[in-house]
Amino acid sequence: GMHEHYCRRWNAVHLLATLARGNGADPAAAPHVAVQRARFITSGESYFLLTLARPLALTPGTNTSVTLGFKIDNRFKSVVKFWDDEQIP
Repeated sequence: GMHEHYCRRWNAVHLLATLARGNGADPAAAPHVAVQRARFITSGESYFLLTLARPLALTPGTNTSVTLGFKIDNRFKSVVKFWDDEQIP
């Protein structure tokens, strides 16, 4: 709706901006990683989002990111004990 924020992309945008500033230009370096929780207004479902970003090894000057979303249900909560850590936005 009108008052929703498209927050699922925040981590990807932030990590790609960090890479663009040159803070991780080495393709062999470990990827930048961030996590967050997101709740969909229409369904009420919550997801745990894990984002990784890194420079592309075969295309210098190009960065990429991927976000994996895991539905936060009882099974997820039983496996991922830190799902509700207050440090995770």
